[in-house]
Amino acid sequence: MPSESVVARLCRLPKDHLARSLSPVALVVASGYLNSPYVLTRQAILEELHNNPNYVDDWELYSENQRCDGWVFRTEGDLFEVYRQTTEGAVEVDVNTWQGGHTLIHEHFTFDDRMKACAEYVVREVLALSELAKRSN
Repeated sequence: MPSESVVARLCRLPKDHLARSLSPVALVVASGYLNSPYVLTRQAILEELHNNPNYVDDWELYSENQRCDGWVFRTEGDLFEVYRQTTEGAVEVDVNTWQGGHTLIHEHFTFDDRMKACAEYVVREVLALSELAKRSN
């Protein structure tokens, strides 16, 4: 499988997640990434995003829709942030509703370029998803 194909599949992950109703972890596995992890570079992702700028919107929406600890990609004024978020001490009231606790921010990065921020987010999210895939095997 050519490296461009793996990178393209990874960059389409949010769109494929909605269209194919597959989990993000399953899509990372299906992309071929676990067999070719060397293809995941910020530069390769950035090139794919430049060729398909609508993917950046897809990734930002994907990030907004996450309801668990993990990586975040968001716009803050004229800047773009990527960080890992965890919640500690919260108690689940019902599905997607939590009370108490506090949110912790880890590994915070700020960019003035939206595509570079998105590339950083994609790399970190794919790495996190691939770790989940490896643990589930």
